[in-house]
Amino acid sequence: MNCPYCGVLLPPGAGFCGACGRPLVVQQQAYPPPPPPPPPQAQAPIRAYPLIMQRGLKRLTGQMFVAPTRLYFICESQKGGMAVAIGRGLGGLIGGAIAAAGAPVPGQGAASIDEATLWQAVQDNPGSMVIEPAKLKAIKYTNWTRGIFYDGTTYALRELLDKELEYALAAWTVANNVVAKGLKSPKPAKAR
Repeated sequence: MNCPYCGVLLPPGAGFCGACGRPLVVQQQAYPPPPPPPPPQAQAPIRAYPLIMQRGLKRLTGQMFVAPTRLYFICESQKGGMAVAIGRGLGGLIGGAIAAAGAPVPGQGAASIDEATLWQAVQDNPGSMVIEPAKLKAIKYTNWTRGIFYDGTTYALRELLDKELEYALAAWTVANNVVAKGLKSPKPAKAR
């Protein structure tokens, strides 16, 4: 920058001219405004999959929710018989109630079940659990062994898994470094 009065070259940030001694008004450099922050990442809705597991003599009927880093099992019944029929219904009773809690009213967006809602549902429903990858030994779905081996307990998968749940579990086990045997991923679409 040069002195506007005498034209002498000045060092950066000088408050007065060293040659003529006059004070300088430092012009502030105009910087463009910072870019707006990126929009928040929308979390994909967490979907319910009907599931029946057996722990010892107890049949656990409920819903499995596959979140990015956890699995949530919301237990609807710890018996057999009628509870099995209820669990096979789309969404089941508890899964339907959880989905209804997040249902939109006119003017709102689509319903989304978040992990806070699922966490509370686990606390409110006996037999429910949050499955953490660190405590999950394996998920096996072969001709000989079908079960979830979690925290020292085996949860047998007595019924066939819904194909969409099998695909979701296969992707989840890969993403979370969990041992899985027999879970099939969807076949990629053929290029034309």
